[in-house]
Amino acid sequence: MQSRSPVVEVIGNHWNRCASYSCELPEVVQEFCRQTGLQVQFIPYRAWDISESSAVPTHIRVKLAAIRNGSESSGFFLNGQWFDSGYHDGNAVVNATQALYAATGSTPPVPPAREYGQALGRRVCQGCTVDRLDLRDCAVTSLVSASSQYGEVVLGSGRIRALKIGESCQIDDFSYRGFDINKLVEVARVHPELFGHAPAEPDGSPSTVDIGQITVRALGPDDLRSGKHPCMIVARPLAPENALYLDAIAKFGAWGYVAEHDGEVCGFLSALPKVSAIRDGSSVTPHYADPERTLLLRCMSSGPVYGDRYARIGIATKMVEAAVRDATRRSYACIEAIPHDNTDKVFEKCGFTRVTWDDSQANPRVFYRRQLGDIAQ
Repeated sequence: MQSRSPVVEVIGNHWNRCASYSCELPEVVQEFCRQTGLQVQFIPYRAWDISESSAVPTHIRVKLAAIRNGSESSGFFLNGQWFDSGYHDGNAVVNATQALYAATGSTPPVPPAREYGQALGRRVCQGCTVDRLDLRDCAVTSLVSASSQYGEVVLGSGRIRALKIGESCQIDDFSYRGFDINKLVEVARVHPELFGHAPAEPDGSPSTVDIGQITVRALGPDDLRSGKHPCMIVARPLAPENALYLDAIAKFGAWGYVAEHDGEVCGFLSALPKVSAIRDGSSVTPHYADPERTLLLRCMSSGPVYGDRYARIGIATKMVEAAVRDATRRSYACIEAIPHDNTDKVFEKCGFTRVTWDDSQANPRVFYRRQLGDIAQ
């Protein structure tokens, strides 16, 4: 059967790559093209430039309106059918991949269900759904998992030389040798003195830093022109012409906050007027309040990602408190925040209320809101 060239349409924004405008083929489509050698017809649309009077197809206009009002998230059209990108969602990736094979009339390869007596080297599973993964009589040098959802993980007989579970990995039921590890972690948080102290850093500096030594400041035009994004995970150069950040500066006076210690970055918080995020067609919350008077917090990185000495000393809280003060001073009505990587407790500590706006999925979509005007100007 002769393969057909499917049409992929993407609504681009400034948020997917954080540092600059981005409108490129979704990773799932790029991977499909690499694996099959097939090509697609790519049609990009720039959300920032699309208004009610713009000449764009009806399905693009309708979908962008849904994204802008918070009822839809990012994704792409394949031959006119919408596929949600799904934040770290293996099911969404599998569905899109199967649709691409169907659209080109090609057949996906069937991987072997069982490997025996093989020196496999490195194996990577990304955007996959796995009914059951069995490791039996194996020697595994390193097993790494990130941004994945597990129903149950059972480790039976054997030996693990080191087991490291990150701060942002939530485990609802965690037991070891019959003990509830979650309760042990809570005890450690309340009584850290019972568990000793981490050793000093290699350079001899203290293993922890006092929060009073951390400064937090708003990010302005000079930071935008510097070309370097303060977020640890953003590798791309920061574009000084970033329309989203320039608009945030014009409306709010800043595009986020940075925490610093001795001149080194140790935290970042994105803070944007919600009306700017809406125009960009990127991740927003539903419209319960006036977008013109709502500040939106969408991304935060702090603590151990910048060094163990910064873990759990209050950097995230200090950045959020700075955003609350500035938004109140500028007469904003409220602040809304999209949680990720266990930032829920930070927002709750800072007086935010949890709001569930879609509980139809395995992982309900939630955000946090705080009404302003209740602190000193």
